[in-house]
Amino acid sequence: MKAKTYNTIFLMLGLCTLAWMVYKIGVDTILDNVLKTGIWFLPVILIWFFIYLLNAFAFREIIYEKDLHHTNLSLAGVFKVTISGYAINYITPFIALGGEPYRVMELRQKLDANKATSSVLLYNMMHMLSHIVFWMLSVIVIIIFLKPTGAALIGGIATFVIFYGMLHWVYAKY
Repeated sequence: MKAKTYNTIFLMLGLCTLAWMVYKIGVDTILDNVLKTGIWFLPVILIWFFIYLLNAFAFREIIYEKDLHHTNLSLAGVFKVTISGYAINYITPFIALGGEPYRVMELRQKLDANKATSSVLLYNMMHMLSHIVFWMLSVIVIIIFLKPTGAALIGGIATFVIFYGMLHWVYAKY
């Protein structure tokens, strides 16, 4: 099948899923929660827009090859693939099982299959690595500023050691 057919199928599947979720939750409930969020709704949307934009920059940097100059791969296109990939991940029962194949499929239209697959895998590995580093730094900040004692301190140190082991595992696999 052509990419346009896949896009149409995924669009219809996504719209049906969205319609089903809106039906199950109820339009009144959704609007009520948006109104409860109040003035903070816009800043939350803007923060997530900025986060996804940073993810798109990182993803594009991974895709980009100095010698090949993928000029047909715009930041807007990578941003679209980034957001839609995360959206697919969020609606699938097991996170990160739907968005990645979709990203590969979309990138294959502009890149070869090997480059598309390796770019998606490398992006996910770097994304996991950034989370590990973030949580390691968070544990350090908690220990320094909150000065936990007893079981909380032991838990913090154990958490740091676990994340440190994960960091080494990621580097070994990379």
